[in-house]
Amino acid sequence: MILKTSNLSEYKILVTGASGFLGRQLVKTLLANRASVVGIDCNPPPSSYDKAIENESFRFVLGNFQDKVDEALSQFISLKKKKGAVFHMAGIAHTEECGKNPIRAFESNVLLTVQVLEFCIKNKINRFVFPSTGLVYGDQGGRPSREQNPSIAQNIYSATKLSAESIIQGYANSFGLNCIIARLSNVYDSDVHPATVVGTILKQVKNGGKIAVRSLAPIRDFIYIDDVIEGFIRLFVSIDKAGCYIVNLSTGIGSSVQELAETACKAASIPIDRIQSKEELESLKSMLVLDNSLLVKLTGWRPRYNLSEGLRLILKDLV
Repeated sequence: MILKTSNLSEYKILVTGASGFLGRQLVKTLLANRASVVGIDCNPPPSSYDKAIENESFRFVLGNFQDKVDEALSQFISLKKKKGAVFHMAGIAHTEECGKNPIRAFESNVLLTVQVLEFCIKNKINRFVFPSTGLVYGDQGGRPSREQNPSIAQNIYSATKLSAESIIQGYANSFGLNCIIARLSNVYDSDVHPATVVGTILKQVKNGGKIAVRSLAPIRDFIYIDDVIEGFIRLFVSIDKAGCYIVNLSTGIGSSVQELAETACKAASIPIDRIQSKEELESLKSMLVLDNSLLVKLTGWRPRYNLSEGLRLILKDLV
């Protein structure tokens, strides 16, 4: 569902990673809220862009940001709007993929962030939005993680995000930018990465067989993609002063993998006795839930969809 919640008619917005998991939904929602948009991605626009491409307020640049920066700038300038902003969605967002190729991960998640920030400085764009991850908190021992909690790089992916966060803070403080860093909990949609726990379960539900996962014990904070996109926009319209603002974007509600699997089965009318796990891994109980009280305080908004509602929306199209 594309939400119309804000009037962004004064803005032209560059979206990097515009064909990606977050970017594709963000582009459509920004256009629905009357922003003009330049999307850039090394992958072609998805089929869901059919209507967006026809929108005279939308431009798409195919290629890497480093190679196509001049074309992106030209398209950005061509949009006659008073205010400019960048939503930097490009990068590698999967833990295992980053771990397999750390150099590529740092190039995609850190170096590219520097290059996009430089683009902002050179072209006097003072608003910047960036998705980080709740994984930077690690396991907080059964308590929801708050923004002031210590952060730790437990793997290459979280290390790249923490590095990017630090760089963004430096640019915000040095150049007077307005930078918003949204630390996301576990985002899900029908296009979620197949190697994630949600992706694994959705694929198995679609196939109609057993629901087999590594462990049913971990507790996570699952948030539907439409809520994430609306959260980005709510933060963007609520915070416009110079500085760097780090905010958890989450439901604040923990659900175990077992609850996730059972909810998916119920949504698809599949018996829950098909759910299995590797018993030797049941000791891997961990909790990663993000406190969203700062998000609520800053925006007055809470996520719309609970886990059952979000999964039903996805599964009605998959099964």
